[in-house]
Amino acid sequence: MEFLSLRALALGALLPAALLCVLAGATARFWPDGALVGTFGRMLDSLAPQLFVLSLLLCAALALLGLPRLALGLALLSALGQGALLMDQRGRARPLAEAETQAPFTAIWFNLYEQNATPPERLAEAILQSGVDLVALGEADPIRPVLPLLETVYPYRIGCEGRRCGVLLLSRHPFAPGTQELANISRRERLVRARVEPEGRAPLEVLVEHMAKPWFYGFVEDDRWYLLDRLALIRQTSGPEAPVLVMGDFNAAPWSRPIAMLLREAGLAPPRRPVPTWPAAAGPLGVPIDQVLVGGHARLTALAPWGGDLGSNHRGIRALVIWPEVG
Repeated sequence: MEFLSLRALALGALLPAALLCVLAGATARFWPDGALVGTFGRMLDSLAPQLFVLSLLLCAALALLGLPRLALGLALLSALGQGALLMDQRGRARPLAEAETQAPFTAIWFNLYEQNATPPERLAEAILQSGVDLVALGEADPIRPVLPLLETVYPYRIGCEGRRCGVLLLSRHPFAPGTQELANISRRERLVRARVEPEGRAPLEVLVEHMAKPWFYGFVEDDRWYLLDRLALIRQTSGPEAPVLVMGDFNAAPWSRPIAMLLREAGLAPPRRPVPTWPAAAGPLGVPIDQVLVGGHARLTALAPWGGDLGSNHRGIRALVIWPEVG
């Protein structure tokens, strides 16, 4: 009797949990914004792959407890939901381009985490050893003490001008006059815009943004509007096919409702295999809430995690970008 009672209790907990994981994973990205439902939807839709995996583990437990047919049915629904998500992501994504003879332009995006306890000298050493052309950092306060050291290699900078460092952009290459912008949106220093001019190459339009969490209604809308507005300005002034590189912490995965809608409006395509970045401790099992995206004639040739051992709660992303020599 005691075993039967424990089995009933376990089934009473596992069955609803499995059902909720399948339903949330399959439908959260369709829940409209606003009010209670939208808030939970925005918290869950980026976690859809993890919810599907959890549902399969729960289904295995249900099968072991004597409900194999029900477990199989739920597992099939979970697999269908995961397949639909992957197909949708694949349909909107852009495959990595093959490397060309020209040397790729290299860039890093990394949310440093403002409470990062790693010595600034170690952070600077990692950045300098990366050898990249462009460094974009979020929550950049921990790097402030070593900015003079970084500027020996990256002499062109936007950000960290006042008492607080938000988004910071460092470049080996000069910025075109009149294209530099540091915008305060939902918080101070949330967006950086610049046109980078590598020697002997067409210019590259760069946008870096740290967005508010997607359920922070009243703030995140401004972040998204600013990005769309600046992209529209770039296309108006530089042409619709101008190479564009967009990086940042979007606080949501590319398949989530708000980011999928944003990318569609922005004319940007995510990579087919985004880099999981948060939490850093989860490694490849994390959620890709940090993005490196391209538009116009720009193409990504490689993406890889970077800086997972540098004390942040995010992993960074190292990207290789190419674009035609003539803009």
